[in-house]
Amino acid sequence: MTIGLSDYEFQLNDTGEVLNGPDIATPFVDIVKVTGLDSAPYRETLRDHEGQDGGFIDAEFETGRDVILEGTAFCDITSVEPYLDNLKANFAPVTEPIPLYFKSSGVAERVIFVKPRGVKFEWETARRIGMTAIQFLMYAEDPRIYDNNLQSSVITFGGLATTGFGFPFGFNLSFGATVPPNGTFIVVLGNRPTPGILTISGPVTDPVIINDTDSKTLAISITLGVGDTLVLDMQNRTAILNGVTNVRGSMTQADWFLFNPGSTFIRFGGASGTAVLTITDDFEDGDLSDWTSTGATAAITTTQTHGGTYAGLLTVVGSPTLAFSRLTAPVNVGQSCSLSLWVRSTPGYSSVGCAIDWYDAANVFLSSSTFAGTVLAAATWEQRSVTASAPANAAFAKFGPTLSATPTGQTLFWDDVVFIGAASPTGTLTVSYRNAWR
Repeated sequence: MTIGLSDYEFQLNDTGEVLNGPDIATPFVDIVKVTGLDSAPYRETLRDHEGQDGGFIDAEFETGRDVILEGTAFCDITSVEPYLDNLKANFAPVTEPIPLYFKSSGVAERVIFVKPRGVKFEWETARRIGMTAIQFLMYAEDPRIYDNNLQSSVITFGGLATTGFGFPFGFNLSFGATVPPNGTFIVVLGNRPTPGILTISGPVTDPVIINDTDSKTLAISITLGVGDTLVLDMQNRTAILNGVTNVRGSMTQADWFLFNPGSTFIRFGGASGTAVLTITDDFEDGDLSDWTSTGATAAITTTQTHGGTYAGLLTVVGSPTLAFSRLTAPVNVGQSCSLSLWVRSTPGYSSVGCAIDWYDAANVFLSSSTFAGTVLAAATWEQRSVTASAPANAAFAKFGPTLSATPTGQTLFWDDVVFIGAASPTGTLTVSYRNAWR
């Protein structure tokens, strides 16, 4: 996102003073000379040929660059010192490079990341009338000049990923291993390769990023859960888990790459990239607050348990057609879900089952998938289970035991509830980069 500079304006950091702005009301700075935004210095090594004329030069890479802005600060006589104080604070030392934004004629706003090296000025006669010759000194460790517009592409998990190439002949013949089908083209403008930030969001196990265009692969042996993030910095070649932990040592393949100008096809996969949702409740925490009951009251009991010390006890109130208790889980349309639980009734009852009730995102009931009520033997723990797929528009499943056929006066113990849903969240790869210029 640009910050809206006009031609030939400069600004250090997001809240810094705009230099060379159009406002002629004092105080302001008029920039008259810029040094260091041409070609960056080359890192050169010179060697002579032995025994003949001529020599060698190695000049493949660039060094960091000095950037110097020179101009004049115009102030009221009384405002010159406070204004210079602000400028010195703006260009104070920092630990990490910060953006120097600038705008040249005929191109979009650009940025170079620098460490300020202070403001230089002398006390001269012109200061008495509010004019001070001034220099702004900076150093760019990364010599690249970038577009001030961060590009971003998201690639969803594409399945099993290993190195190799598949050949789709009309008969069963293949060479190498499979690659994930999911991918996208990363389109880079500018006139030089640019580094990217690759952010992997869980769930995903052993993520693999494949650069098809340049035949490069990044792979790391790690399991990311829902909410975990792994950031691969292509410039600094680091792998940081959740913003804190260095896990580069877990990389099994480290073909680091930059994005060349043009199109690069990137694939994202791994051993697995979805999370199986499993909810269990054995009531051993003595808590029923997550359960909601209808036609009955629910309480924790130690009188009868299927396993452990506690179970749930459902006591029917009045003469409802149905009495039940439910726990809620998120689901996806078409997702296969299964429920199992154990139930017990002291007198035995002919209509004891379980159900998964489906609701949409607005909590409106859609339908129910049930284990039909069957005779429950007296004073015996029996298992009830049901498996079904979430219908169209489903966003939530509410599941638990059900007493049907107007169960007036009935009580029911239930315990060891297990609800399993297929993969809800999916791992993603976010590729962030800027177009780069020499």
